[in-house]
Amino acid sequence: MRSPVESLHSEAFEDYQRKIRIHLTPVFRTSIWVMAAVLLIGPFHLATAMEKRLLLGPSPKDVDVNGLPRGWQVLRFHDIPRQTQYVVDMEGNRYAIKAVSESSASGIYTEVNLQPEIFQQFSWEWKVGNLIQKGDATQKSGDDFPARVIVAFRYQSDRASLFKRVKYELTRFIYGRYPPGSALVYVWDHQFPVGSMFDNAYTDWAKVVVVESGPSKVGQWVIERRNLIADYKSIFGKDPPQLQFIGIMTDTDDTEERAVAYYRQITLESPSIGLHSAIERERK
Repeated sequence: MRSPVESLHSEAFEDYQRKIRIHLTPVFRTSIWVMAAVLLIGPFHLATAMEKRLLLGPSPKDVDVNGLPRGWQVLRFHDIPRQTQYVVDMEGNRYAIKAVSESSASGIYTEVNLQPEIFQQFSWEWKVGNLIQKGDATQKSGDDFPARVIVAFRYQSDRASLFKRVKYELTRFIYGRYPPGSALVYVWDHQFPVGSMFDNAYTDWAKVVVVESGPSKVGQWVIERRNLIADYKSIFGKDPPQLQFIGIMTDTDDTEERAVAYYRQITLESPSIGLHSAIERERK
């Protein structure tokens, strides 16, 4: 038998339930369940779905004293005297990075400290004014491209061989930092078919991926979209480590030719945002 206190509590609770049921319409009850789900899974999934980084617009209002977009710096090669010139320039009705190479080589890059499993979708826009006629991506004498986009990943000492660890420690001793452990180099070639993948002519830790080839799109803006996880696994056979930097490069030092290229809208984003962005671009 319940005590008077228990009965009062029970009656009060039942009355409270009746009032609540009156106000909780089916739509409102559904909203509560949705909100509860958001609170439970949101920190893990919904926040990820909102991740997006625009690494390069560019905008003339956001350049440093060297004329480069803020956060970007020059990638020089000590044994190559002539450097490719990079400037923010108007191309059509939008700004872009204009690269001009005349028997020269250098790049520009921006450091990133992001996880590729979150920022899987990688996209950019580029245009080339000409192809490298004497280029041959498999030979050092022909390792030139009118345009390349570089995605570099961090060195992981625990996964490296003894020889590689010694080599990287020596490099850090000389330059004060580790070079990338691996890289995907997306290129515009003149002869190898789209989809070709092979080692860089100078180093095996950088893998070349041909995403455009031949003259059919020369002089046109082209939008590229890649999945970094899928590309890295297909080439290296394992999940990628953390991102280190994103770079662009137009070079003609090996072939001694001339090339002009444009780059803009370099973006890293999560899969769901990437899908939404692609749909919006198609609508436009």
